Amino acid sequence: MTYLEFKDLQDKGRTDETLSLIETHVFDIPRRICEETGDENWFVCHNPTTNRFEVHYDGKAFSTMEFVVPFEELDARTIEWMRRVRSSRSREIVREVSENNAKLKQDASNRAHDHVAAYAKDVYRYKDNHPSKTISSKDIVAGRME
Repeated sequence: MTYLEFKDLQDKGRTDETLSLIETHVFDIPRRICEETGDENWFVCHNPTTNRFEVHYDGKAFSTMEFVVPFEELDARTIEWMRRVRSSRSREIVREVSENNAKLKQDASNRAHDHVAAYAKDVYRYKDNHPSKTISSKDIVAGRME
């Protein structure tokens, strides 16, 4: 992305006017992002308001913003982060989140099952040791087995 193309985006209101285009960088991050994606419409900006770097894509309909770099410096972590979060991976990200949520739900179910099983074992052990006592279901639920 050239400076003039960037200014045109700002004039059209598709990017914030306070942003500064990063055309060159010691680690060539802007060029490496374009190489990684195979698309020259990617560009990197610095936002002086937030003092953060942002990665933008000019192939979107409205705003060009793709993501804010979560690191203070532009380096190889930026490329790795872009691979994980860019919008073209949205289906894969949703799938990963769904799989993680299903695992969390199964883990919670397993913990609940283990808790109930341990409690039931205690109830049966108590009843075996005190055959003359009767225990109501309300006492079991309330945890009163005396």
